Amino acid sequence: MQILATVIAVLYILCFRNAAIGLVATCLNDQSAKRSGQITLNPLQSLNIIGLIFVFRSDFGWTKPVNVYPHAYNKKWKESLVYLSGFAFHLISMIIFSLLLKVSAGNLHVLLNQLLVLNAGFVVFNLFPVANTDLFRIVKCYLPKSKTVKFLSESGATILGMIVLLSVVLSRIGIEYQIFTVIGIIRNTIINTI
Repeated sequence: MQILATVIAVLYILCFRNAAIGLVATCLNDQSAKRSGQITLNPLQSLNIIGLIFVFRSDFGWTKPVNVYPHAYNKKWKESLVYLSGFAFHLISMIIFSLLLKVSAGNLHVLLNQLLVLNAGFVVFNLFPVANTDLFRIVKCYLPKSKTVKFLSESGATILGMIVLLSVVLSRIGIEYQIFTVIGIIRNTIINTI
């Protein structure tokens, strides 16, 4: 049941996350996502194979980035709002699934728990300031020419790769080090708060 729950949770995220971001961008007069066909519930439009592999290995991952044209926004906060909509999607999903989790049992409970865990994983991943994550795009929006943005653009993927590699190596030698302890903390906080 766990594998099926993960597949359903992944399909949910692939179908709705990028569509939500694209809708926000379109509402703010950026037609890029609409023109590129990213406002759709077709999971193949958002699928990133490497990000998908990480989801099944580690409970976190990523999708294809939504096409956004920064010059379409006349205010920085509007561009930031588009990038924050990914966080908002996952946080709202987590709240809904947390409420349902409290009254569920059996296989439904397993599914809702996995939906909660994967949404938390996407929130955690997008807090890494590496290229194409939500946090990186927000930082880049306000500091487009800073040395920090340049460093993260050039080295961010390497830093993330080293963190993931360290996680895999340590778990292989029996040490349960995972970024995903943070995911568990977020999940438990939301469940206990609501």
